[in-house]
Amino acid sequence: PANETCGTAKTIQPGVTELVPLVGTAADVATKCGPSTSDLVYRVVLDAPYDVRAYASTVDGAGSAVVSLRKDPCAGIETEVACFQGNPTSAFARKLGPGPVYVAVKASAPTDVSLLVTLEPPTDPPADETCASAPPLATNVDVPIDLKDHADDVKTCVSGLVDAAYALTLDQPSDVLAILRVSQADYGALSIQKPPCESKDGVVGCKVSQPSPMRVAAHGLPK
Repeated sequence: PANETCGTAKTIQPGVTELVPLVGTAADVATKCGPSTSDLVYRVVLDAPYDVRAYASTVDGAGSAVVSLRKDPCAGIETEVACFQGNPTSAFARKLGPGPVYVAVKASAPTDVSLLVTLEPPTDPPADETCASAPPLATNVDVPIDLKDHADDVKTCVSGLVDAAYALTLDQPSDVLAILRVSQADYGALSIQKPPCESKDGVVGCKVSQPSPMRVAAHGLPK
């Protein structure tokens, strides 16, 4: 296929399913999600800002698909705004455009992938989307977390998972235990981070892909 790189990306229409033939292609575009395997690159040209979601799944059920949403010029990993791996899987990002938005598609096995890109009116993120606006968290209370329409914003020990952030205020130095329960047959990640929670440097405890419930402990955290 001609669309091996960002410079030769194939323009596709939102709302129209595209077959992505990955057999025999080269690995040209780096992503934070999944293996460094063969890929093809597509683009959607936006006339205004939109929330963008890209859905991907392997046609024959072999392996898992990787989908990466990227800003122009697309080639560098720093242009990646969202990526996810699974079968099926989807990547979501808010307020992209106007201009081209690129979608890189990979798979963990030589196969064909079904790709669908959809556009929605731009929305503001919920309060728990990032550490900057994290709502307060009370101790010893179960808190239901709805991750629908969340993005991967918080830098922890894993990339490619949607996330939410909450702020725990301590009135004295304390040991902290956080417990996360996820849906049956799903997996997640849990981390405790020091403020301002802007990089992996602030992570004091993190686990991923552990059986539910997942526990992370941190000792002697300052108030």
